[in-house]
Amino acid sequence: MTLPASGQITFTQINEELQNSTAAQADMDTMTGEAIGDATITNEPDNTADWYGYTHAFIPTAPGDVTTIMDSVISCEWSDDSSNEDGFRIQWSINGGGYGNTHTVGAGVQTATLPIPCVQFTTYRARVQSFNGTGNSAYVVSANEATGDGSCPS
Repeated sequence: MTLPASGQITFTQINEELQNSTAAQADMDTMTGEAIGDATITNEPDNTADWYGYTHAFIPTAPGDVTTIMDSVISCEWSDDSSNEDGFRIQWSINGGGYGNTHTVGAGVQTATLPIPCVQFTTYRARVQSFNGTGNSAYVVSANEATGDGSCPS
């Protein structure tokens, strides 16, 4: 089998092509464990850094440990558990309602502030997802709520 010069190929096709190379097969087996479904490899003939000119395109891993915080403003923090995101989307639930007030931050950022003023005795909960050109992770909902306190307008 010869890999195509352009277009998309699957892990199965690469495994078939590299079946005689033990080291390459071991690397591919490790990557396959990280794949979501039948992940797609994007052929980049001018890039030789990865597996004979092929680079992999994965949906980023979802962020971890999302926490909503009240400290004169409502904000949230999370851990960046992926290395291939283009950024993060944050949505807010107010008093247990649906999620809205969506905004984005760039790659590597691990905190965001509610884009509207907080209100006393109002509860807020954040959810965060990572995204890149391949797709979006699942949203991760904060394990806690934060309630507007005396530093918020009444």
